[in-house]
Amino acid sequence: MRLKFAGHWLAFLWIVKTIGALKAAVQKAVEGKATSFELIYHALNKLVPKDTAQALKGGGVTHASMCVFFPTDESMGDPLGDGEGYKQALKTFRRVLKFMVALRSYGITINKIVGPSCFVLAKDYGLDWSEKKRRILRFYGDLSDDLEAAGVDVAIEMLRRGENYVIEEVAGWITLIDDLNNAYGGVEFAFGAHLDTFHMDELGRGQGNVIERLGARILHLHLNGTGRRPAGANGDNVDWQEVIEALQEVDINELVATNEPFCQLVRDECPPLAEGLPSAVDEPGGMIATRQMLEGLGVMFMTA
Repeated sequence: MRLKFAGHWLAFLWIVKTIGALKAAVQKAVEGKATSFELIYHALNKLVPKDTAQALKGGGVTHASMCVFFPTDESMGDPLGDGEGYKQALKTFRRVLKFMVALRSYGITINKIVGPSCFVLAKDYGLDWSEKKRRILRFYGDLSDDLEAAGVDVAIEMLRRGENYVIEEVAGWITLIDDLNNAYGGVEFAFGAHLDTFHMDELGRGQGNVIERLGARILHLHLNGTGRRPAGANGDNVDWQEVIEALQEVDINELVATNEPFCQLVRDECPPLAEGLPSAVDEPGGMIATRQMLEGLGVMFMTA
């Protein structure tokens, strides 16, 4: 199995206002042998596309993905809401798509939105699954022309309880992805799963079983150990042999994979993100440890 190794914004950064700050983070990721970088949209990145591209290329990377989430303060809108909150969510998403298209014009290859991009973090909507799914279908349906025009795939992430009261079961996750593709998936874009082993571990889901059920729907990987530890570190209980064998069994290949450890700056700026986690690891130390452990299990990482 061959994967593309990436650095993650939250492994190094919180809010970024200067080219130098992003460039330095990308350089550290490249020290960890990353060939791609997972960006956060304008909720945390205050740079324009030209400056973002300059920072990425200056740090040594020309490939990226874009993480989209809707914060609990609803400042970026509510994809499952109504009225102005819903309109703001559509505006947020369309702005992200325009940003990605602009990045391409400056030499960055980027074609995937990842993360929990269809609900407000930690919001309990008090709705049954059928209604939540209907609203998710409405949201992406209203954006389908924009997604097709931009040629951007969407990998939807299932989070642990407490951060997520929307996509709570793997079966629902699967039917949501299938229904989205049946309704809106086109030649130029598709919907899939963003699988994060940390969240599956927290939820007590068997990693191999989840991977087997998702199969080719998996479009993006976060390979985190227990408590967001580096894979295979002391205290990590994830069965990585099971994970890798399952990914190979369903023929996952050439996807972007990264860890998302939450650096100390992230924890200081947003303390709820640190709850229940072990001490932060200075990066790229965690990236290097994760990569070495995965290579020991036979994973090969692409150089471009």
